[in-house]
Amino acid sequence: MKAIQERQKANDLKLGCIYINGTTGQPCRLVNIVSCEGAWLESYDGQGYGETISFDDVLYADQDEVQDFLEDLAVYEGKTKGHKDSPIPQWQDWGRATVQIQG
Repeated sequence: MKAIQERQKANDLKLGCIYINGTTGQPCRLVNIVSCEGAWLESYDGQGYGETISFDDVLYADQDEVQDFLEDLAVYEGKTKGHKDSPIPQWQDWGRATVQIQG
């Protein structure tokens, strides 16, 4: 597990992007960077907000994990009923920056 975390450790953090919380293994949105201490990562339902985790526990999320976060958020906010044919925003990972594809 240690080797995986070192390989996926996120650098050059960007607010609003989706990362993996290494302590929980869940995809989360980066909502705050606490200088010299760590970061705040918030799950799709707001859990984790205000809790500082170590920078070592902020890991890169792959495209599937980002899509899972967005789908969970849409269901949580009531924008879809969770059916796979429901319109969910599609996102693309371009060089660690996550951007929405207009469609």
